Amino acid sequence: AVMQMLIKNWLVTIIACGSPLFLWGLATGQTGLISAAILVAGYLVRERGNPFLAGLVFGCLIFKPHMALALPFCFIATRDWKVILGGIASAISIIIMSYCIFGAEAWVEFFASFSDNSSYNLMVKSQLYERIPSIFVTALGFFHTLTLAISMHVIGSLLAIAVCIHIWRTSNDHFAKLTCLFITPALISPYFFDYDLASVGILFGLLLLETIRKKQLDWHFIALLGIWLMGISIFTTRLNGLSLGPVFLIGLMIYAILRTREENHEK
Repeated sequence: AVMQMLIKNWLVTIIACGSPLFLWGLATGQTGLISAAILVAGYLVRERGNPFLAGLVFGCLIFKPHMALALPFCFIATRDWKVILGGIASAISIIIMSYCIFGAEAWVEFFASFSDNSSYNLMVKSQLYERIPSIFVTALGFFHTLTLAISMHVIGSLLAIAVCIHIWRTSNDHFAKLTCLFITPALISPYFFDYDLASVGILFGLLLLETIRKKQLDWHFIALLGIWLMGISIFTTRLNGLSLGPVFLIGLMIYAILRTREENHEK
């Protein structure tokens, strides 16, 4: 429903729901689709001129905070202080409600479980590492050097943040800005599973709509195919047992930069 509010074309929305990463998010029963819906809903509310309400929507991502890693950089860069205040208010409210309902013990168990699971999976001791398309996990699997993996991940994260800030400060392109919201967290967080990329299906829908409206095949259509194939490749393309997901995530961010440059050139 949120994707339809963004795309405003039911046929394109239905086709986008058939993209590989969207279907994978559905098949796993995980929360990637919910996170994507919250991000798009918050984005749409902000675009319609209600920044504080947008922040309240974004704050709901406190249940999965690594999905919101791009938000502070975007809205500090654009000085959307009302969005930030709304997000803080929403997140704190949810934390307080959860504490009142479940008590402190649930939070203690949550942090203990998260610490154990993330450490186990990130150090490439679990089969699940193949489903973590982060720079850290991929670099550690390739080079088997912790220091190098951390260094590569830090560099990649800083570059992703810089790109995110640049695009949100200079672009009005929905695709480029949403790409930042969806992909930057995957490049910042070392612990990011493939089902959290369900939002890429929304990017596929935006590009498909753009291609239909132009009625011509150009380099944007090639990018459209690339996004669709990216979903398949994350599951099928393995090197030394590891997913090449970061390669395609970086490629998508580069495409967002190129769109922004094209937009600024036309201005």
